[in-house]
Amino acid sequence: MANRTVFAIFGSLGPAGSFVSIAEKICTAFFPKAYNYGDPEQFESDIDKELKKCRENYILELFKYKNEFTRSLNKEDEEKNKAYERLV
Repeated sequence: MANRTVFAIFGSLGPAGSFVSIAEKICTAFFPKAYNYGDPEQFESDIDKELKKCRENYILELFKYKNEFTRSLNKEDEEKNKAYERLV
């Protein structure tokens, strides 16, 4: 956040300010993580990490079940009925 203030102050100083503005754009393009360091939006809490892991597990479980379900639909009627019962 301090970098933005410094760039804003020097950017308002007449014709030299345009060079500072260009330097700011170059810095943000090449070093975005360093420029936004300390930004609260970048921090991922432990809860967010756990939620992301739970979502991944849930999606993997859904795909695994979908594969089993589609395989069982290609079999006999009894297997189809069991697959639908498990789905419900």
